[in-house]
Amino acid sequence: MASESHFKENLHNLHLEDEGHYRNPSEVKMSQIVLPCHANHCGELSIGQLLKWMDCTACLS
Repeated sequence: MASESHFKENLHNLHLEDEGHYRNPSEVKMSQIVLPCHANHCGELSIGQLLKWMDCTACLS
């Protein structure tokens, strides 16, 4: 079966996490605290700041 062999090939590229789940080694998790300096005039996260964080995360992966 092609899908089974494809899965076995990709399994070698994955690493085991502490919880026993496999993950992709290029996976990036990022947490940010939204501070008042990140807010727009409505008190919400500005789109520009969100895109900046997304771009940073994309570069890391």
